[in-house]
Amino acid sequence: METVIRGARNVKRKPVRSIGVIVIIGFSLAIFLTSSIVASSIEAQATVLEDSLGRKVIITSSDASFDSSASIDEDILSLTNNISAIESVQTFVTDIDRSGINELLAQGGSLRDPDALRAAVRFISGQNLSSELEGFVSEELVLVDGRMLNDSDIDSNNVLLGVNSALAKGILVGDSIQLNGSSLNVVGLISGDVFQTNATILMSVETAQIITGTSGFDKIILTIESIELVNDVMNILQTEYGDELTIQTASEQEGDDIAQSIEKIGGNADLGAIAALFASMLVVGFIMVIITKERVNEIGVLKAIGLPNSKIVTQFLSESIFMASLGFVVCILITLVAGPMI
Repeated sequence: METVIRGARNVKRKPVRSIGVIVIIGFSLAIFLTSSIVASSIEAQATVLEDSLGRKVIITSSDASFDSSASIDEDILSLTNNISAIESVQTFVTDIDRSGINELLAQGGSLRDPDALRAAVRFISGQNLSSELEGFVSEELVLVDGRMLNDSDIDSNNVLLGVNSALAKGILVGDSIQLNGSSLNVVGLISGDVFQTNATILMSVETAQIITGTSGFDKIILTIESIELVNDVMNILQTEYGDELTIQTASEQEGDDIAQSIEKIGGNADLGAIAALFASMLVVGFIMVIITKERVNEIGVLKAIGLPNSKIVTQFLSESIFMASLGFVVCILITLVAGPMI
């Protein structure tokens, strides 16, 4: 016990250095602990995302492509609405309006000019306004100005316009645009991560059907109540439509890339946690080596008066454990403050 007390006194003997050592240890351990928390959070969110993607069934026409106007007959809703396992149904109508290209070329313009191309090509996207609006690649839409569409806009000609299209034509919120003989009211400007979204005109499915002259949908997304019921719903749809429709889960369509990205992020977080732990161990070891070298004379005196090696080692170990314990307290305090922000 006396040896342990002596070790604690040695820590107090040089308070400035001891405080510095304790803070360094605390920061090192805090990095390790925070990295571990981040890794656990990523794994938990990945599980939630996997479940969400696994419960979404995406239906498209088998002969549909990015340029295709192939559509799914509206009669499919009479079937999906009678399947109790389906939680929600999202419908989409998409088309590409290239009417501005001929005008651009007639004026001597070049399609190699990105700004001119944005003005010439518009992507029409009709969506079910009772559900959350999506971009062309299921990205998050950012409202730049005005307001978003909601279910009160279903029977109106209110639309959202991508910022590229708006800038190219000098269109502001509150202006009207003409498209295929229809007058559309711009109630908001939106932005996304890809060109298509920034050049799109987003509206209700009903309005998009009128403008594109179709009565069906290009894509339907079903959200199933539980992942266990997904195969049952897909079997019902495949039995009814066979090869006429492409029916797959969101995991099959886009989940692999997302899963790989999450796996890499989680791996990096785990690696960071291990590296932080290793660094903190090196810091503690390096500090103790310096302290030991500083006290060579003291060790010689202790051996000269007959103190056994075991007690000398215990004294230094108790000193390092004491500082490490205080460093762990600092680590907890730092993690409590910085952890939630990270």
